[in-house]
Amino acid sequence: MKKQIEELKSAIKHFQSLFESLDEVYWTMDVEEGKLLQISPSCQKIYGLPPEAFFENSAIWLDVVYPEDYEYVLEKQQVLKTGEKLDYEYRIIHQQDQSIRWVRDQTVPTLDSEGNIIFLNGMISDITEKKMKDKRLVTLAKVLNSTIEGVLVTDHNQKIIMFNPAFTTITGYGSEVIGMTPKVLRSGLQESNFYKKLWHQLKTKGFWQGELSNRRKNGDIYVQWATITTIKGENGEIQGYASIFDDITERKREEDRIHEDIQLASLVQKTILKPSFNNNDIQISGYYKPSYGLAGDMYTWYELGPGKYGVIIFDVMGHGVAASLVVMSINSILRSIIQTNPHPTYVFKELNKHIRNLFHLNKKEVPFYFTGIYSVIDLGKNQIEYSNAGHPAGFLRQVDGNIQRLDEGTVPIGLLDEIDVPTQKLSWTKGSQLILYTDGLIDIFNESILKNIVILEKEINKQAKLFTEKDIENFIDFIQNKYGEFKDDVSLLLVNFK
Repeated sequence: MKKQIEELKSAIKHFQSLFESLDEVYWTMDVEEGKLLQISPSCQKIYGLPPEAFFENSAIWLDVVYPEDYEYVLEKQQVLKTGEKLDYEYRIIHQQDQSIRWVRDQTVPTLDSEGNIIFLNGMISDITEKKMKDKRLVTLAKVLNSTIEGVLVTDHNQKIIMFNPAFTTITGYGSEVIGMTPKVLRSGLQESNFYKKLWHQLKTKGFWQGELSNRRKNGDIYVQWATITTIKGENGEIQGYASIFDDITERKREEDRIHEDIQLASLVQKTILKPSFNNNDIQISGYYKPSYGLAGDMYTWYELGPGKYGVIIFDVMGHGVAASLVVMSINSILRSIIQTNPHPTYVFKELNKHIRNLFHLNKKEVPFYFTGIYSVIDLGKNQIEYSNAGHPAGFLRQVDGNIQRLDEGTVPIGLLDEIDVPTQKLSWTKGSQLILYTDGLIDIFNESILKNIVILEKEINKQAKLFTEKDIENFIDFIQNKYGEFKDDVSLLLVNFK
């Protein structure tokens, strides 16, 4: 008997230890006496109240219920009077930190032989974390269902397990793709090596981003911009793959149309560049390289009469379509201006009026301007008369290697309503060269504009004389190989005096 008593005490002690370690609140109530018989210590964790609080106040269960759920709880508890078990969820207020928590309340009545309730046995679980997860999942589902991007999820074997409505809208496929692989979408336009690289990046970096040419269910080809991500578990094992993609077919078509238009416009723009000119007294050659298909650079020259030539180079602010349109506008009136009066003062003043009228109508300031150098060459006097409108200094390279800069003149054209345009005259001897360029050639040096001009001057001095277009291209390649890629439009105009 003594041994049996000790075993019973040990069992009770073990049960008590287990009872006290549980996360759920277990309780038993004597219905006839309205007395709580037992409650587990975990009530401290869930309710923020010790067991004593529940023994002392039988109504405390209702006191901690969240106000908006109070009537719901009272209504549910009426079910117990019928002898049925109760399983429902509601919110409570934690009595220590005042946080709102979700609980699951499961109550089972114990009946006597006559069907009367004699005891209530209950278990209360904290389901706050589960509720929050469920809420996040609901929110996520709403986002996935409403987003215009397609979403596709596969398992670790690349079998499709989930997709959103936008996937169906874009591809035309529905539930029939469940269990298939994304290969069902392939168009065949991208080679197997493309997919090998895609999967290599997925395995090594965990993601891939780029364009995919796929085929819709109806057979139409479409282009999508996709981001594919590897889904990994807590231990790093691959659980699946998720793809978010957007149909960019129309955007690609529009880009192609714009690209074709730019190419055509670029060809048109190049037609206004004068070809090389060569006679017994003078040789004029040019180099032109736009950075964006269309450029804001331009150079040209005109015969002004026997032994006289007008040579101009200019650079419109900006790049691309807008700058090229300004170039075309300037070119359309330049010949008539120079034919009226070729003097640099007159030419720049007229061009300034044109730009101001073009972009400053109705007093709406549009910050467009251009820089440039215009020179009148007189072969009979071996003389240049020029003006520099805020442009990087040109070079007159004398036959002895001495370089004179063309850096005197006025402000950029278009900045002011009225401008003064002083000119300077330089003399040259046979064998000298006039070198004009745009700032794209010197920006590559990454210094101040004055230091950039000095660097270019030194590089030119290191070179033998430049005569042909090929000589100019070789010089440009030399600069690019030494200092890096050009980031701006580049133009260079070379005049050799024989």
